[in-house]
Amino acid sequence: MLPKYHGDIETSIGLGSVYDLILDDDGSISQTLENYLDAKNDFDVLLKPFLAIKAYLLQQRIIIGTLYPRNVLCQRTGGSITKLVICDDIGNSDFIPICNYSRYFAELKINRKWNKFEERLSSKYHIKSLKGVN
Repeated sequence: MLPKYHGDIETSIGLGSVYDLILDDDGSISQTLENYLDAKNDFDVLLKPFLAIKAYLLQQRIIIGTLYPRNVLCQRTGGSITKLVICDDIGNSDFIPICNYSRYFAELKINRKWNKFEERLSSKYHIKSLKGVN
């Protein structure tokens, strides 16, 4: 659901973080959710991985920044998308990061960010709301 973090390195333009490259089972680089949806593919096949990543964020209390379809990768196994992976904007940038210490506030924040993500998907790709679907 998140790429493995391998540490930071100094680059010619500053500090950079190193993460796993997300690959499909055939060795190709996983495509973004944006690319998948721009190609007019059916969102319904993503329903299970979509709900699984939301549940994972809530269970692990992983705070995300602004979530965009370009920051989510669709990993294929056996020809179908089995997992979504968030590849950018992970972490809490709040000045006072209360969400890091309170499950209640973390869940509120995660749900708020997720709802905005759903709204973005709905407005750009005309995907029905997933509210109430668990």
